[in-house]
Amino acid sequence: MIHQLLVDGFFHGDPHPGNVFVNLDDAQIIFLDTGMMGRLAEDQRTGIINLLKALRNSDAVEIVRIAMTIGVIHKPVDQRALRRDIDRLLNRYLSAALSDIPFAEVLSKILILIFNRGIRLPSELTLALKALIQTEEIARTLNPEIQVADVTQTLTKHLFMEQLKPETIMARFNSGIAELFQLAPQFYGAISQLLKQVQSGKLTVELDASDLPRQLQEFTVIANRFTIGLTLAGMTVGSA
Repeated sequence: MIHQLLVDGFFHGDPHPGNVFVNLDDAQIIFLDTGMMGRLAEDQRTGIINLLKALRNSDAVEIVRIAMTIGVIHKPVDQRALRRDIDRLLNRYLSAALSDIPFAEVLSKILILIFNRGIRLPSELTLALKALIQTEEIARTLNPEIQVADVTQTLTKHLFMEQLKPETIMARFNSGIAELFQLAPQFYGAISQLLKQVQSGKLTVELDASDLPRQLQEFTVIANRFTIGLTLAGMTVGSA
């Protein structure tokens, strides 16, 4: 079920005990009522992985940073106060053994703190975290000793190694190159028009920054993909 969330990005959005059957003979999971399904983009899956890792490490600073990155600000956020709230919450569970810590309960309370301090998570992420909380309830019913955090950590290591495969690196690299080439004609046309206006002495400047944040975000995503692909390609060649 965690594989659905973090690897496939396509998951059952309401896996309460009435919607999940488990065949104890062959460990097959049978899902019922697929009316509520969710999808997660790659960056959203990465955000959840990082959030779970920070939660496991009781790192309030990192939890706030991730929340600011993956969430939507709906009112001014006092990050220092939010870190203090999360620290206070996590300290309540530090004295307990890992097997006794209710992972779902801690995650639920952190999400409430984040929202109350002005950060709203996108609906897809909210649905995914709700499914993760329900997953722990089912897993602990079948095996009280299981730790969702441990399972997630093991899967995260696997995903990291998958990202280092040459075919994955080249796919990201090629994707970045393709997107940059798609933008190239637009840059060329804009520069050509600008030079003509400068040469004719008829350059007119009109500044409209209303859509600038969205455009910068799109360009940053493309640049990041290209940079990551190039860096990983270099690492692979160097390690070889």
